[in-house]
Amino acid sequence: MHQTRNTIDYLLLGFMPLLILSSCNNEKSSDEFVLHPDFEISLVASDPLIFDPVDLEFDAKGDAYVLQMPGYPKGIDQSSIIKLVDSDNDGLYDQRYVYAENLAQASSFMSYKNGFLVSAPPELLFVADTDGDGVSDQRSVIMNGFSNGNLQHNFNGLTYGLDNWIHIANGGNGGEAKWLEADNAFQISGYDFQIRPETHEFEISNRTSGGYELAMDQWGNFYGTHNLHHINMAVFPQRYINGLDLIPRNTLLNISDHEENGLARVYPIGEQETRVNHPEQSGYFSGACGITYYGGGSYSPEFEGNIFVNDVVLNLVHRDVLREEGSVNMATRARKGVDFLASRDRSFRPVNSTVGPDGALYIVDMYRKVIEHPEWIPDELEVNMDLDAGKNRGRIFRITEKGKNLFTWQEPDEDINAWAKLLQHPNLWQRITAQRIILEKKWDGIDLLTELFGSSEMAASKIQILYTLQGMGADLQPVLLKALDDSSTEVQRHAIILSELYLADNAEIRGKIISKIKSAVPRVRMQTALSLSTLPQLFNNEILGAVTEILNEDIKDPYVRMACVIACKNQPLALATYLSEKPTQLDREGIQVILEMVAGRLTQLQNSSEMLALIKMFKSDDALIQDILTAYGRSGLKISASAKRDWSQVLSDLEGRGSLAVLAGSWQLRKSLELPETKDINKNIDKAMHLIKDASATEAQKIMAARLLAFAPLDVVEQSLYHLIDTRNPVKLQEAALDVLEGFKEMRTLDTLINRWSTLSPTVRKRITDLLIYNPDNHDLLFASLESGKLNMSEFNFDLERRRRLLRSKDENTRKRAESLFSDAGVVQRSEAIEKMRPALEINGDVNAGQEVFKLQCTPCHRFGSLGNVVGPDLTEISRKSKETLMHDILDPNAGANSEYINHIIELNDGQVISGIIDQETDEALFVKMMGGIEKNIPKNEIKSINSTGLSLMPEGLEGVMSQQQFADLLTFLQKPVE
Repeated sequence: MHQTRNTIDYLLLGFMPLLILSSCNNEKSSDEFVLHPDFEISLVASDPLIFDPVDLEFDAKGDAYVLQMPGYPKGIDQSSIIKLVDSDNDGLYDQRYVYAENLAQASSFMSYKNGFLVSAPPELLFVADTDGDGVSDQRSVIMNGFSNGNLQHNFNGLTYGLDNWIHIANGGNGGEAKWLEADNAFQISGYDFQIRPETHEFEISNRTSGGYELAMDQWGNFYGTHNLHHINMAVFPQRYINGLDLIPRNTLLNISDHEENGLARVYPIGEQETRVNHPEQSGYFSGACGITYYGGGSYSPEFEGNIFVNDVVLNLVHRDVLREEGSVNMATRARKGVDFLASRDRSFRPVNSTVGPDGALYIVDMYRKVIEHPEWIPDELEVNMDLDAGKNRGRIFRITEKGKNLFTWQEPDEDINAWAKLLQHPNLWQRITAQRIILEKKWDGIDLLTELFGSSEMAASKIQILYTLQGMGADLQPVLLKALDDSSTEVQRHAIILSELYLADNAEIRGKIISKIKSAVPRVRMQTALSLSTLPQLFNNEILGAVTEILNEDIKDPYVRMACVIACKNQPLALATYLSEKPTQLDREGIQVILEMVAGRLTQLQNSSEMLALIKMFKSDDALIQDILTAYGRSGLKISASAKRDWSQVLSDLEGRGSLAVLAGSWQLRKSLELPETKDINKNIDKAMHLIKDASATEAQKIMAARLLAFAPLDVVEQSLYHLIDTRNPVKLQEAALDVLEGFKEMRTLDTLINRWSTLSPTVRKRITDLLIYNPDNHDLLFASLESGKLNMSEFNFDLERRRRLLRSKDENTRKRAESLFSDAGVVQRSEAIEKMRPALEINGDVNAGQEVFKLQCTPCHRFGSLGNVVGPDLTEISRKSKETLMHDILDPNAGANSEYINHIIELNDGQVISGIIDQETDEALFVKMMGGIEKNIPKNEIKSINSTGLSLMPEGLEGVMSQQQFADLLTFLQKPVE
């Protein structure tokens, strides 16, 4: 427990900095936080020493600097950098010095040379103190052109990489970045990027996660975060993909293995606040930020290499363990049902984290009452909020493991020998700082580091030595030959990357790299293919031989096979030829995906003869031909007038075989290439319409037949398509028919489907609600259907974005009609019932009495712990929601009901009628949950009719059977965490 200090403020005149002794009171920390039992948390700085902190950096001396951002969220006050000092070495910072001010809306900074790089949109700044007085006197613009929008999405995450590039997160706002006084700008919309300021080098690194901060692990892999998706990995750099027309167009991957319906569960503690938007996200990541890799070296091995991600909305820090899965790392929740750190204080806002030179994890707490950006707060709620509450507050915490010592840091002398030793330190901060300083000082140490590589036993150290040597301009060939044979596959992988400069001219290095196709590690094999892609066409045969060996092992791995296509970018048809010779030995799905990429690449190369050769090569395989034709059409293929005859003949030969799968792709390609229609189109349309009604036809045949109907007039095929959109049919068949109807873009098709609404499957209804909301041409039909009662509000999942699509429409009539149904704050249909029961929110409830209310009123459909049945949502973890949100859910079940819980009436052929929720739909059956927890599997061939009631299975009117005290008891019971 740290002591309490008295606050003493000094304002020194002249050019001296402001000095404040902080009130660092940690007495309530043990009550406020629930932390992993092996760790301790201590407060090391707080207001008034710091306020509105968003980032923490340690310079080469080990001194701590804090970036303050009082301008969030309004963008008025400017950011500043504060130096913190612990004058009496008691572990508490007690002095502050203003290092730099007027930094616009800076949200991220990084130690660089004798100062800091600062992300201050629209500029990237460099600030430094050149005269040693503690105040920056040098300020220069390095780059400009960055967009300055929603402050949480400005560019950020400045990180010095193992590769000697400075890596930067886009944040989502994008821009057209350029070096100062340069003419050419770099379009960064949607992508993270990397720079080398001294040489004005710029590269796109990968698709951005769109969130705040980047994390780099000790192997040089980068991870990003986003509000909802807390951890994404850049599998390999964008530089290998640039210039290629491939799908996917990037390798950003959500690597969380613990998501539920697209969201990862987290575990806040204490009574929860009402979510001002998206109440359905309560208890799930929605404010993920400050992603941090722990490479501090002072924690136990089970924590080394973990990823920490903060959630500022839910006041916690989440911990994931990385594990290899093929060519990627996956993130697994470290502990079930609990997070690493959680706070009961709703103003605890852990916006960022960093690992210090001592090996401790530091948490940056902005401490705000409201952290949501106003853009995502409903307008009528925002007017009653103090968005500045908590401003001029802030805290920094240090987290240490019990019984473990922290490292000390003393800046080495101006000598490369002392700094070079740090390249072998267990602490990643110390290693990366040593690497940066050695290169910034431009010391001559190639022989020293080459010798150090040979003696080092630490894989991560060897990798950094290699990149430091590269930064020095060393000839790496001798050391790379050793590194390629290293016992560590990560050292091998980075040696392969660094060998790209020498691949074409050094046969020995090239041979060693090609031998890595036999590596036991998929990431090494993937990197082998990627690095071979940098070779000129002279080496096509060697590349193809290596790639085919890799595919024999890895064709099921999406990123390894993508790397193989990239390696064969100059000979895509040769790769396809190899696949044609292995039709049964290789994974079928892998072949299909590769051929789609090959077709896209051939289209990009505009080699008409090779494109036709690819079709002829697989002409006997309907499914593969369909994929190839689709890829040609999707890539915007254009052919010369002289080539049209050849294309028409090849397509006619395919069509002559009568395969429905091939016909659909061929006809679409004819249309895009402006080739004459086939003579037999009407004959084949008739064939398709008969096949749709043929009970003996397979699902796949009917799907192909449905797709052909897109080439006929709507009047001719309309009824056949409606016939397919029936809950008794397989889901994919229904979706195929709906796809075709969508393509006609005729309002009457939607109107007809709405008139058949009660008979449609939940999957189809969801698709139609999207069409009604997101296509302005359909808004009149949407409102007419809601206003007439044909459709119910409960089936639309009107979350904030879907409401705003209508409330903020450019069309005045749309806005007015939307406002008559709901507001920016939400959907309320039973306001009288809610207001009648609102006093219960202020009544002290009794958990035991609430349990009895739950048993009586809720157990037929809901489970809480061991009580009740799972028909509607399981309420065991419902304590993540506030009492007010629960009140709305209980009393107004049809206002914002999840359409998954809509009640259906199912009549069977034998006259039996079943009422319940469709829990699952397969091609053969419906799985229905009924009140009391009864589950029934209903074969589709036994169903006579299905009708949706449009209403939640949960009844309205519970306020009529409960007193306010009983309702308060129920809410208290539901808010009790289940142990």
